[in-house]
Amino acid sequence: MSPAPASVVRIVGGVRAHLLGRARLALGLWLAAAFAGALALAWVVVAPEGWRQGTSVPLLIDVLVVGMCVSGWLVHPILSRFSLCRTRGLRVET
Repeated sequence: MSPAPASVVRIVGGVRAHLLGRARLALGLWLAAAFAGALALAWVVVAPEGWRQGTSVPLLIDVLVVGMCVSGWLVHPILSRFSLCRTRGLRVET
């Protein structure tokens, strides 16, 4: 197999950089939305009384947000492999 021309390598590098930038933007927006959702949830749960000492609500909200981040981190490779295989018409191996 002969090596690819320099123009193809440059184009592939540009596409890779563009996709990496889009993925970083998506991750940043997703984390900002999770943070805003946690703040909104805290505001709804607290109501006008404010936090009561000794409650576990702040811990539960933090665990919820961290759990969403971890599940996204673990599920993303599986979903991306599945969608890539489906678009190529390949068999998905788990």
